[in-house]
Amino acid sequence: VDRTGAASPGIQGTGVFVYFGADDVVIRENVISGHARWGINMGNTGINTGAIIQANLIGTNASGTAAIGNGFGGILFYRAENTTIGGPNADDGNLISGNSRGIDFALLVAGTKIQGNKIGTDITGVNPIPNTLSGIRVYSSPSASDVLIGGAGAAANVIAFNGTFGITIESTSSQRLSFLGNAIYGNGTLSIDLEANGATTNDPNDIDDGANGRQNYPEILAAVRTNAGTVSLHYTLDTNGSQQMRLEFFSSPSCGVANLKPEARSLIRSSTPLLDATGDLDVTNSIATLPAGTFLAATATDGNGSTSELSPCVAVAPRPPSDVTCDDLVNGVDALAILRSIAGFSSGVLPQQCAVDAISPFGDANQDTAVNVLDALFARKAAAGLP
Repeated sequence: VDRTGAASPGIQGTGVFVYFGADDVVIRENVISGHARWGINMGNTGINTGAIIQANLIGTNASGTAAIGNGFGGILFYRAENTTIGGPNADDGNLISGNSRGIDFALLVAGTKIQGNKIGTDITGVNPIPNTLSGIRVYSSPSASDVLIGGAGAAANVIAFNGTFGITIESTSSQRLSFLGNAIYGNGTLSIDLEANGATTNDPNDIDDGANGRQNYPEILAAVRTNAGTVSLHYTLDTNGSQQMRLEFFSSPSCGVANLKPEARSLIRSSTPLLDATGDLDVTNSIATLPAGTFLAATATDGNGSTSELSPCVAVAPRPPSDVTCDDLVNGVDALAILRSIAGFSSGVLPQQCAVDAISPFGDANQDTAVNVLDALFARKAAAGLP
């Protein structure tokens, strides 16, 4: 930017160029905006190692509230191993917004960490200053591998509002790229896209190959509110071999048109199950209190660090209306409770007012505002799994 911090300097080249094997370069607390090419370019011949890029505003004004974009993108790096972009502390992250692209990288970048950055937002991390294309892109060729994007707590990135992908891997040979804990939402296409070819479907036993091994994602089969207000979550995973996996589950208020754009607004649960030789999981457990209508999606990261795309979204369902006895089961007891209520025999009936998602009036299993034998029949059919 110019000396006011509010306008482009009119420079035709790149803001900061690191090349020819420079090591341990630190780029911190700068405003790098308004250049015709890249904000920061690390590459060319030789291998740069140990660079640290922290607490910069790349593509915005000095207050981080408006775009003064770099024409090619915010950061390009290749032949740059053990690079740190951002970091695990709250004041380490960069603001990388308003550019053509956020971050691009390619070959020989092993050991790199991209953490704690805001990519596509303003300085608050809430309002949009989108990069026109992707938030983070891995070049189509040659491949890049062994990179951590995100982490726990302040190490997670916010990647939001960008014009196309949140994160995309174009190279089919890139492996061990970990995407952990990041908030990825509001982008123009997919939050995570392996091979930049649209949503990848799971394959039996996860034997296919490609970017990140085209790692299968967990399939969320059901998410239902319980009487305690928590969510009973049923999911499966079909992958290959005995290994330690990392599964992450995210919530979001939306899922895009026709459930085609799963998002990761907030990390609500992570687990690290050890798979047996079958590589399969089938799990039902309880997760945090969430309102009905919240969307859930999940990723899987294999034992080598390769992360999947986000799973298709599933909306949290309210407690089943047939569970009039509030015991998180639908069975003959519910039908009997309804019949006793109709007959005026309330004594001995299980609690009539549930803690959450209460059915009103009591016994209205089919939700038609009337309580009669049809509700008992509805509950009985539901218990039998009939429509």
